[in-house]
Amino acid sequence: MNDAHLHMVVNHFPIIGTIFGLGILITGIVLKNKTVKTVAYVIFIIAALFGAFSMGTGEGAEELVEDMPSVGKQIIHEHEELAETFALLLYIIGAFSILSIYFSIKKIVFEKYTSLLVVVLALVAVFLLNRWVHQVEKFVTPRLELMQLLLEKFKMLQEQNKVKKKETIKNK
Repeated sequence: MNDAHLHMVVNHFPIIGTIFGLGILITGIVLKNKTVKTVAYVIFIIAALFGAFSMGTGEGAEELVEDMPSVGKQIIHEHEELAETFALLLYIIGAFSILSIYFSIKKIVFEKYTSLLVVVLALVAVFLLNRWVHQVEKFVTPRLELMQLLLEKFKMLQEQNKVKKKETIKNK
């Protein structure tokens, strides 16, 4: 498995983790439930760790795809810039999540403020993700179209082989 494969495997959890973590944290704040908030903090911490791993595999993935005609260096550069910003935000969210867990365990009143700060930072990250998804579509869509063409060609060849087999059987 090369870096591009690893990158595709690990880069989804930071995105999904941030979205779910945000929803769970807001629920915990509304319900005033310390356990629910702690679950959200743990999700943010794990998302930050996966974000670091994703950044580590991104460079190798870049080397493999940047010269492909449907991708190009400019699109990869934009993708990398947005990913770096998102990763930095994830690290900050993860750090404040650790701090919030500590404050919660020690029953320090600042936990209220850090939880609100984490919500704001996660909202910023989700809005950044929206930009990032549109940017990713630039190089994913041509690939999907190519895959569709190849699939259609493959199906056509399968049909031709079936016809040839039937003709061969009839001729025998």
